[in-house]
Amino acid sequence: MKYSFIFCFLFSITAIAQEQAIGLWQSHLSYNLALGVSTNGSDVFAATEIAPYAYHTKDGSFETFSKVNGLHDVQTTHTAYDATTDCFVFAYANGNLDFYKDDYFFSIPDIKLKTITGSKTINRLYANNGWLYVATDFGLVLIDIKNREVKNTYNLIASSQTLSIKDVCVHQSNIYVCTNAGIYKANKNNPFLQSMNNWTLISPATSSNCITSNGQEIFWSKKDSLFQIIQDTSSFKFKVDKPITYLASTINKLVLCTFSDSLGQGNFITYTTTLQKLDAIRMGKPVQTVAMLNGAWMIADAYEGLKYLTTSGAILSLRFDCPTTFTAFSILADNTKLIVAHGGYDDKFGPMNSPAGISFRNEPFKWKNYTAWSYPFFSDTVRDFLCLAKDPIDATLYAGTYYNGMWSFKSDGTATSFKQNSFLSESATEPGHYNVTGLAFDSYGNLWMNQFGSTKELICKKRNNTVYKFQIPNTTRPIPYAAAGLLIDDYNQKWYYAPRGGGVIVYNDNTTIENAFDDTYVQLLTGKGAGNLPSNQVNCLVKDNTGSIWIGTDNGIGIVNCPRNVIARTCEAEIRIVQYDQFASYLFAGENITAIAVDGANRKWVGSNNGVWLISEDATKIIQRFTLDNSPLPSNNINTISIDSKTGDVYFGTEFGLVSFKSTATEGGDTYKEVLVYPNPISSASFSGTIAIKGLLENADVRFTDINGQLVYKTKALGGQAIWNGIDYTGHKPAPGVYLIFASDKLGQEVMVSKLIINP
Repeated sequence: MKYSFIFCFLFSITAIAQEQAIGLWQSHLSYNLALGVSTNGSDVFAATEIAPYAYHTKDGSFETFSKVNGLHDVQTTHTAYDATTDCFVFAYANGNLDFYKDDYFFSIPDIKLKTITGSKTINRLYANNGWLYVATDFGLVLIDIKNREVKNTYNLIASSQTLSIKDVCVHQSNIYVCTNAGIYKANKNNPFLQSMNNWTLISPATSSNCITSNGQEIFWSKKDSLFQIIQDTSSFKFKVDKPITYLASTINKLVLCTFSDSLGQGNFITYTTTLQKLDAIRMGKPVQTVAMLNGAWMIADAYEGLKYLTTSGAILSLRFDCPTTFTAFSILADNTKLIVAHGGYDDKFGPMNSPAGISFRNEPFKWKNYTAWSYPFFSDTVRDFLCLAKDPIDATLYAGTYYNGMWSFKSDGTATSFKQNSFLSESATEPGHYNVTGLAFDSYGNLWMNQFGSTKELICKKRNNTVYKFQIPNTTRPIPYAAAGLLIDDYNQKWYYAPRGGGVIVYNDNTTIENAFDDTYVQLLTGKGAGNLPSNQVNCLVKDNTGSIWIGTDNGIGIVNCPRNVIARTCEAEIRIVQYDQFASYLFAGENITAIAVDGANRKWVGSNNGVWLISEDATKIIQRFTLDNSPLPSNNINTISIDSKTGDVYFGTEFGLVSFKSTATEGGDTYKEVLVYPNPISSASFSGTIAIKGLLENADVRFTDINGQLVYKTKALGGQAIWNGIDYTGHKPAPGVYLIFASDKLGQEVMVSKLIINP
């Protein structure tokens, strides 16, 4: 009877719920800051600081792009559209180029891979009749879009110096370029444009930055001045009160964009082509580029994303839900919900001064952002959220900042600031600053926190709101009272590291928080007898599923397997020797380990400045390896790793954005709960992925049989999830039919039965 109930219950879940497939990636990037815009008349593409997105005017929908769905790089800077080939082009900060046509991206990495001395920065893209003109710091690159090849590179040299090409346009049969030595012209059909002799200097200038042609008139700018070229003669027209950042023109209009350095504002000014001023609109932020769409202007705003200036003069924002910015320094992931702190600190533990605040995702694609400039409870001085902790009892979120204390956010939307006039202490070395650099809850529900630079660097706020502060002697820390990255072990001992070479501090309050006289502590450093750390520069701490503490340093990983004995100095870190391939060495020796996370199978996800490793529970095997080159990771520099134990999603916060990977392990339970077989059903002919069964007991034994009870495959759950690649023990795909799934604990009890349907 018990089996029948479970069987029916699981079948109903299978019928209504499907999840993302094992092994798939998702991007969670910010698309708020637009640097370029292009359009084909119905689709509008915005190049943002990390990746592009599209706005489809026919249905008002948005479509985002990243390395997950075809891009070849990150940090887009410019975009262009060529009507002849119906192709969009995107440029990247490293010189790479992506071309988008028929829902497919192809890359031309020649500029990125080009070996030159000096900068390869792309300053502008200009598409014309199937050709792409790429203005770079080393010259002008000509690309045949249809045939996907670089045809020529023109290096312009004057006074023995290579000229930087700032902008380019084609006017009638000539190419015009803006350079740091003025405006040059050449016939586009001349096959010998590699020679400087075939280029004519139209107007010498110390600099020229923008040029535009509507086929009849051609205009260019220098600093705050506008010029027009008529019959190879440049004529000054007028000056404006701000630097000119961009020019664009249509058959009857000229657009001139300016920027105010002091106010950070922009101006969008339109003229007739006879230079009669039509309108001037002050923008809150500088305009990067514009494009014409059905008689109205699409505007790329450097801070507020893509905007639409209607024919009536109204400005509409074309933004959608996404994180505030691309930085992800700390992440809390829980059953598809996500909280991201966008602050950080540099290599010397100095603040990054980020006002981007915190982003919350309560359901897929629905983000709510709390920033210094938009959240009413924040002032514009709130910067650098570093650490997050959620109360296990009432779900209150606590968030610590560099300089600005701590904030709490309750589920009803109320927020509280803890800074001056609170239990927090100001920094002893930087008065007026309240640094909260570590947060964690103990097993009693008490909140503990680090205060970097304060004489009382460890604080406990009990559930009754009484507060206790603890002072630990500075010992041998290079920075007085340096403390960050708080962790609480299975014995309620507090672990944290001392940034910039102070090792690890372990503090035991002896279960009497109110009485500091019976407390003990120890500092772990390198060397036998001192803690045996791989390095005194510690970056991260994590507790694994057995209670061991893994310590990530700039020289690999140390493991404390007996944390209860560490204060008595009878236990030290193990620097494990492991053999990968044919080489044996200390665990990640020489690697700067920046993040470690533990999944439901007690495997370790290790982040560094060289990407990510998934290693076995005992660290003897490399299971997976992800880098910028072989995966959708936006960068090899990993800031943080967080695992959603319910779904198995592994989140990687990198220097260029947040992505996630659907892994094979989830957290195991004490009972079978919300068990799901997915995908289900599958096709015997076409399926080639991974079948997963989640919601199992921890490390359950799982068997697949046919309807007659014949064993097809057996495995062991990774935490609370078992996987099968759909291949039986003979190396073949099973025949279509109904297959039973049995899962049991180690004693063969607590049996669960479900089924998998394989269609022809």
